[in-house]
Amino acid sequence: NSVVSSFFISRTKSRDYFNPYFGSIFRTYTVPTYFHRRLARFADVYTSNVCNFLNYPLDYIFFPRRMALAHENVLPTPDINLLLMKTAQEAMRFETKKQKIKMHAILFDLDGTLVDSDSVHFEAWQKILAEMNPREPLIDRAFFDKHISGRLNPDITRDLLSNLSDDEQQSAAVRKELLFRDLAKEKLQPTKGLDKIIEYIKTNR
Repeated sequence: NSVVSSFFISRTKSRDYFNPYFGSIFRTYTVPTYFHRRLARFADVYTSNVCNFLNYPLDYIFFPRRMALAHENVLPTPDINLLLMKTAQEAMRFETKKQKIKMHAILFDLDGTLVDSDSVHFEAWQKILAEMNPREPLIDRAFFDKHISGRLNPDITRDLLSNLSDDEQQSAAVRKELLFRDLAKEKLQPTKGLDKIIEYIKTNR
């Protein structure tokens, strides 16, 4: 029907908007992806933006969402589900007030969280590929997003420098990383809003 068609069209557009090599991030139809399983197992908190933490006090305790177990009945009445959800939220707030945690450290991921390094990676790859393939036109950002961003260096050099030997490809990847580090010293900028969350942490620790 039209609803299902619209869903798959929007899903395809959102997938193609990002790196096509990534595929579906969290699920393929009803099946969770490997990334989703690793994230659910190892990540304590997952958020789209580090500044989302500004909405919570530093002693806030995050609890996983309550999920129905295999032997439990799924309640069909929305009102009952909402009541249970509200009760669970009240319990979380009570636990948060009751338990005070002394925070010793806060750990952040780097790429995409503290800095957006894609622009610097793009510049580094643009220069290296121009040196290795001087007859080819300079790559643009669209090419970078489609063929390079999010991929490992060995895969990139194998696809884009297939005319070179394995040793030459590895050498190109090493030179790219060295160039990236030099460029990063001057051009990496903190993620928008990061200064607010850092100041909040310093003020409330």
